[in-house]
Amino acid sequence: MKQIKKMLLDRGFTLIELLVVVAIIGILSSIVLASLNTAREKARDVQRIANVNQIANAIALYQDDNGGVPPGEDGVEYVNGNPNWIPGLAPKYISSVPSDPIDVGEHKFHYSRKGNDYEVISFLEQNGNDASCGDGGSSCQYYEKASGEFLVLVNPGA
Repeated sequence: MKQIKKMLLDRGFTLIELLVVVAIIGILSSIVLASLNTAREKARDVQRIANVNQIANAIALYQDDNGGVPPGEDGVEYVNGNPNWIPGLAPKYISSVPSDPIDVGEHKFHYSRKGNDYEVISFLEQNGNDASCGDGGSSCQYYEKASGEFLVLVNPGA
């Protein structure tokens, strides 16, 4: 009888066991959060690639109708929160010109033109994306779409 009472009283976890379990849960949660951040970066990169393709298609439609690229000075124009940052595209060729999912710092779309050639570039969070490495551009860190021979790396920090 004493043995049964002692077993009932001794049930439970020691402090060490509880600390080990909490440490394991902490490690597992940090691994899961790191995986989620990587998945979010990949998802934003997929969105960037789709947006750059959409912008390039709208510019190509504009070129077909107007015989040239949208108006503006030769050089780089950065998206700055204005929904129609490439003049002449919206709403006829695209409902609104998309912005980068983050739209801060180097994470902006770049539109550059020289005469009747253009380039649209996005800086990607994940280096080595299959689409960015196979786009004919100068870096796997950027996804680039262009007309003619205008594939030149644009430095977003410049």
